[in-house]
Amino acid sequence: IMILSLNLQGYIRPKSDPTRWTDEHPHPFHYPFLSILAEEGNIFDAASQWRCMIPVVLHVICIMTLNAIYRKIAEELTEWENHETENEFVNSLILKRFLFEAFDCYVALFYLAFYERDVGRLRLEL
Repeated sequence: IMILSLNLQGYIRPKSDPTRWTDEHPHPFHYPFLSILAEEGNIFDAASQWRCMIPVVLHVICIMTLNAIYRKIAEELTEWENHETENEFVNSLILKRFLFEAFDCYVALFYLAFYERDVGRLRLEL
């Protein structure tokens, strides 16, 4: 879901770095049928003030839904672990939820910083 969202928001643009992404070595996360929607003049135009927010809102809805589902899964998994104390149970549950939710929240920043190495777009996000 995150990769699809990054395409819709216009983060994944192989044309912006033709020396790194070529026909022989295509971008592994690029989905042209989605990223074209973020180009200028299209429905999710990344340069528009309000149209660029549509994929963000869709992403937030997906993440909230996934977090609700994962919350239930994490609780069940933690129950199955059969911890001896309530404190161990709570700590295990917190760890599971933190790792999943932190990944969802910050993966776009890590993608820009460490994979794309695009400090300019990273600064815009911060």
